[in-house]
Amino acid sequence: MSTIGDKYLLGSGRSDHERLRVISTIHDGRTRNLLRRAGFVSGHCFVEFGCGLGYVTRWASSEGAHATGIDLNEDHLAVAEELAREAGLDTAQFRCASIYEQSVDVSYSRWLMVHLNRPVAAMRAIHAALKPGGVMVCEEADVSAVYAEPTSAAYTELRDICMEGARQRGVDYSGGRRAHLWRRKRALRSSM
Repeated sequence: MSTIGDKYLLGSGRSDHERLRVISTIHDGRTRNLLRRAGFVSGHCFVEFGCGLGYVTRWASSEGAHATGIDLNEDHLAVAEELAREAGLDTAQFRCASIYEQSVDVSYSRWLMVHLNRPVAAMRAIHAALKPGGVMVCEEADVSAVYAEPTSAAYTELRDICMEGARQRGVDYSGGRRAHLWRRKRALRSSM
């Protein structure tokens, strides 16, 4: 694992790719519905920040968007490009870049802000990159609320280890429950 930018830990290799595939399998159906409700349509300039292997970017491209996946992990981007080629999606683009340098109609991120030390600053940067009338969609997790049925001591211990690791790195894995407050801080600052 390497640390990039806001102390975001990036995993690489087969096991991390499998983790991203599982997350996509679980969440992408709801993500697509969320993006459609937020106003996503064919022809939009769509950017997925922290795209990982580009599952949502590829979907947006297949729906007719000018879709770009942005990530700092070059291993993930290489796999994302290969998967897009295999799917015949010439219009899906992937770039190694910062979230702070874009201009888009619709921005999307999943579990990105909770990995950053400065999520409000990141939201401000993304908001500033939106075209007039653009939409920013952020799906965030609250790891502290994760549980297993039936209750498992090992699962609880894993959650607690994750929460402590986040605290030590200065990030907020419970940020999903506060994302609306981060948005508010961003809005209050930008209106001044």
